[in-house]
Amino acid sequence: MCVKFTDEEFKERIGQIELDRICRECNIDRIWRDHILPCRVYLRHCVLAFRAFGEDVHASFLDHTYLADRRTTIREHLEQHPDIMKTLPPEHLNERYN
Repeated sequence: MCVKFTDEEFKERIGQIELDRICRECNIDRIWRDHILPCRVYLRHCVLAFRAFGEDVHASFLDHTYLADRRTTIREHLEQHPDIMKTLPPEHLNERYN
């Protein structure tokens, strides 16, 4: 599930009963997860796509897009894990991601 709300905002919007139902159906205890990381291949694909729009757009993406922890920028994440940019897609997805 992908939503733009925090758990509390989502609960205010749809109510506790509906939130509980959704969580039961999805077998989760909360919606917002701050520990998940982007798929390495997809992140590389996004970085390359933004790079194609020029340095200003590329820098904006790196510096103003955050991981789920809402603190770490994409640039910081890539500095900590530079091998992400060397991560190639599976062969059957080469055409889509390159």
